[in-house]
Amino acid sequence: MARIKAFDRRELKFIIQTDQIRPFLDDITPFLNRDSHSGTATSYRNNSLYYDTDDYQAYWQKIEGLKHRRKLRIRVYGEQTLEPEDDCFVEIKERLEAAVRKRRIIVPYRDARILCAKGCLDPGLVSEEDRPVVDEIAHLVLLFRLQPACLLRYDRMAFNGHPDYDPSLRITLDTNCRARIHDIDFCSGDSEAMHFFLSPQLCILEIKADDRVPYWLVKIVQQHQFMLRKISKYCTALENLKAELPYRRHIFPTVGRSRKTIYRSF
Repeated sequence: MARIKAFDRRELKFIIQTDQIRPFLDDITPFLNRDSHSGTATSYRNNSLYYDTDDYQAYWQKIEGLKHRRKLRIRVYGEQTLEPEDDCFVEIKERLEAAVRKRRIIVPYRDARILCAKGCLDPGLVSEEDRPVVDEIAHLVLLFRLQPACLLRYDRMAFNGHPDYDPSLRITLDTNCRARIHDIDFCSGDSEAMHFFLSPQLCILEIKADDRVPYWLVKIVQQHQFMLRKISKYCTALENLKAELPYRRHIFPTVGRSRKTIYRSF
């Protein structure tokens, strides 16, 4: 597995109907290469375990529009049940205004859970290049007492720009968006416990680029009349599953009810 350290992007998000996917793909695929994670399949499974504080500060930072925020997650790819010794990504996703930066390391899943629970990691698993990312993860875990909050799963179609023309461009289409807030462990294969947090007839389209979106892509998006949407999969999942947290329901007040801002930026 190749090591990916850090990268910065701007992200544009849209919610489209699943029956709009094929016409859109017909227009964009001549300009793009299919992501290598897909192999011979049309899509691959994306699994993310998000961490948050006991009172869901990461959720509220997004809802209340904090300009600088960070989220911690563990991410794995594939449909199989994860084993403790299998590799996974531990990732910090940071947003500053419109820019998104990701920093991540690769470690065995059992060590990732220890790192995200106690802020420590076997030194033998950490290179000098990895150390700043590990230290930042440990800092977030210990300072904010982060804990597992939500497990997300969806199917992703992904495309990358031509290396000679649009090397930073990436387009993803996510369908079958499901989540759970109980039994939050990749080693559990209980897919029946997953609930749709977005209709199966809807797809989240994301366009990611370093500095600019190519003109040809802007024209295609306009032709399909896609409208920009500010959506977070994590926040949308919690909003749809909050009824399962009766003892914390006060954390998610009803629409229109004000909430005093008490968080500190991660």
